[in-house]
Amino acid sequence: AKKGSYDLVIQDAVNDLSVPSHLMTKEYNDAVKRSLKADGVFLLTIIDSVEHGKVWRAAMRTLRETFAHVHLLASSEPPAVARPADGKEAEAWEERSAAWASGRQVYVIYAADAPLDLAALRAATDAAG
Repeated sequence: AKKGSYDLVIQDAVNDLSVPSHLMTKEYNDAVKRSLKADGVFLLTIIDSVEHGKVWRAAMRTLRETFAHVHLLASSEPPAVARPADGKEAEAWEERSAAWASGRQVYVIYAADAPLDLAALRAATDAAG
């Protein structure tokens, strides 16, 4: 890739639950960063479990060696942070929380030297519909 010419690089090289190991190295991340403009963004798609997964943790740890800002974005909305007080709502919350955390889903890891603007991301995804 041409040095400093891209606004966005998206890596979607997932094979079931794994990503080819040579695409998960600091050297690879450094090469991606060299291809990005100063405010460019690298997005990495993975499939994992947030609770038990090792791929997303390893990817984020390695990406932090190259990029100032690294964030895990889920393809589904996590349960509300606050647990309902009691009753059926609390039971449903606990079941949903456990299923969400332990189940496999698609994640996108944001890596850039610019902070992630979650409000702008939400607005763009809401507008896209």
